[in-house]
Amino acid sequence: MLRHLRIQTALVLGLAFAGCASLPDKTVRFQGLSDCPAQTPATLLAQQQEFGPGSSTHMLQCALTVARESSDPALRRSALPSRLALHLAERDANTPQKEALANEGVSLAEQAYNESPGRADLDMVLAIVYLAADRREDAVRHLALAEQRDTIGFHREELTALRRELATQANR
Repeated sequence: MLRHLRIQTALVLGLAFAGCASLPDKTVRFQGLSDCPAQTPATLLAQQQEFGPGSSTHMLQCALTVARESSDPALRRSALPSRLALHLAERDANTPQKEALANEGVSLAEQAYNESPGRADLDMVLAIVYLAADRREDAVRHLALAEQRDTIGFHREELTALRRELATQANR
């Protein structure tokens, strides 16, 4: 169910950004984070299933701030920082901030992929974020790689939904 919500969130974000040719390279700074819970990269990774579309904005901002400041290799190789930025972008009504957070999500996904190539989950995340950034060719390439690498079908449902979304956008 959580996986299904994640793919829906990413696909909605993709629809929201359809037509955006390029996104500004600005980091959104959050206010009012003095009451964030004490988190480390290890606790973020251990609790990553708790961060999703239903999480509070404050919770996501706190987690993304920790991820931004971290040099932990395990966190940098995970899809979590990218997902945090994309969840925040989806709910932000301020278009420049929304675009900056989406751009950050793309950048974080690319960094994770470069540090840990060959993972189906990261190819899937890149396909989603490229679709959200209207980079269809990159989305198609990473979707094909994710499908090829998902040998046991762990991500089959999400990949099928993503394939449908790509087909829908191609028909527009």
